[in-house]
Amino acid sequence: MTRQRTITICLLAAAVLAMGYVGFGLQRIEAQAQPVAGKTAVAVVNINDLIAKSQKNVDYQAALKKRRAELQAAAEKKQNAINVMRQDLDVIPNAVERQKKESEIIKAMAEYRAWNQIQQQFLVRDQQTFLVDIYSEIGTTVEAVAKREGYDVVLLDAPTPDFEKLNPEQLVQVIGGRQVIYRSERVDLTKVVLEQMNLNHLNRGKN
Repeated sequence: MTRQRTITICLLAAAVLAMGYVGFGLQRIEAQAQPVAGKTAVAVVNINDLIAKSQKNVDYQAALKKRRAELQAAAEKKQNAINVMRQDLDVIPNAVERQKKESEIIKAMAEYRAWNQIQQQFLVRDQQTFLVDIYSEIGTTVEAVAKREGYDVVLLDAPTPDFEKLNPEQLVQVIGGRQVIYRSERVDLTKVVLEQMNLNHLNRGKN
């Protein structure tokens, strides 16, 4: 074997080894580039409890109760005024005056019905606005708490219903609508979110 041939073989062997090393290095890089499948941290919240027990809802329900009482008092005042007009009608002997009073009563009754209907619509709209607002606030607070506590997903939870009191059709609807079959108490963020919501509500009241 000539010296030149020996050198050529050595160079080829070195090239093969170098290619193998590069290939191995690329495999290591590709392996490192693959995302590592980690566990997804999941928590739950009971949205019914968040709405019912939040101080914002407690304050709203108190204001709503007061508003309904005021409307009830106003309605009774209007009804009493109509009743007085009816009583006056019974003692009017003149047919023309009696007809005039009857027209006034009819007008007053129509105005009362329209007023009552409008007030009820205002109440319904106000409650809708409140529910949309508090639901949005729940979403914002849940997101903030979940990020702070290190959770990736938060599901809606609800107390287990009394299945024995449900008929088959209701059972199908309730079971099909449940989003959480089992969860540990450790992943229930309801209390933490509720505390944060009440703290936010208190701070807004101070401003």
